[in-house]
Amino acid sequence: MSWTSTTLAQHPLGPLAHRVLEAALRAVDPRALCRAWATEHLHDAQRIRLFAMGKAACAMASGVLDVAGPRVVGGLAVAKHPGELGGIPLLLGHHPTPTQASLDAGNAMLQAVSEAEAGDTVVALISGGTSALLEAPIDGVSLADIVEHTRARLRDGTSIEVLNAERRAMSRLKGGGLARAVPRGVTTHAVVLSDVLGGDVHTVGSGPFDAPHVTAHLLADNTTAVAAAAAAARDAGADVDITPPVRGEARVEGVRWAQARMTAPPTDAVRCTIVGGETVVTVRGHGRGGRNQEFALAAAPALMGNPHALLATLATDGEDGPTDAAGAVVDGTTVPRALERGLDPDDHLRRNDAYRFFDALDDLLRPGPTGTNVCDLAVLFS
Repeated sequence: MSWTSTTLAQHPLGPLAHRVLEAALRAVDPRALCRAWATEHLHDAQRIRLFAMGKAACAMASGVLDVAGPRVVGGLAVAKHPGELGGIPLLLGHHPTPTQASLDAGNAMLQAVSEAEAGDTVVALISGGTSALLEAPIDGVSLADIVEHTRARLRDGTSIEVLNAERRAMSRLKGGGLARAVPRGVTTHAVVLSDVLGGDVHTVGSGPFDAPHVTAHLLADNTTAVAAAAAAARDAGADVDITPPVRGEARVEGVRWAQARMTAPPTDAVRCTIVGGETVVTVRGHGRGGRNQEFALAAAPALMGNPHALLATLATDGEDGPTDAAGAVVDGTTVPRALERGLDPDDHLRRNDAYRFFDALDDLLRPGPTGTNVCDLAVLFS
């Protein structure tokens, strides 16, 4: 996994920031988590139907197959990116808005879950991205309707909780739709890697297996990644502070959060402040970027002139908005270096153009798709 960034490479605390971010991602590794879950919960299951959906589908399914592969008699995985997956077929949907591929995947998933038989154990592995990757609209709603609605909501900064609630009303497979397609007498588990704050297993993926007869299991969520990041920083001798999760507008929360941290009294030890959460971006301009990049850009002026400060932001799935970056890195020199190159931070922020700002400074984080998805993380050293 590559973490190329000029500031991360040159700042004295860059190696520690790198280590902390990697510790957070290791703690939410879907394959390891599902391997442990399957070892604990599937020892008595003889016939398993395995269904995986979302950005972490391949890794989650691989974890179960590692443990119970010979007992898996059928299933299907739907993901965003190709992956190596033996044992069950893999289809690709589309994200963040559904396409015909998403409809094909949704119909295939409905058919596949309906083929379970009495005595089978259905294991549904659900992660963020499911809502767009597979779809089956209700009568009277078209794919174009869902695409238009989703794009509008993504532009106006609607929260994932609200968007998914609206998606449930337009779909045959969301809101428990897939669970209802499973025949009676089949034991069903929903195993959730949550990209929703608070670890709400009912909201992730718009709840395709949200039903009373389904046993839900939360594998990990944003707090898991935050705790692991904090442990890594403490192990390195830093004073660690975890702040409440951030929500709301990225450009507002970035400056507010950073200013509050930078005005804290100095300490002799390295101070590490960690926050999880998921902000939103209301698109006002025609630039490129994502919420983590915009959060970092908004925070940059608060760090200006501080030789110790270093901030890294990260979308844990490796994909921040419609870009190839997961986040960005800023320190006390970011704004002066930008101005020397003719880059106006305020102008880039106003145009939602954080990507081009950080790309010019070689300070985008591009780890690529990580295979997991538990919201976002920001780590500030000062």
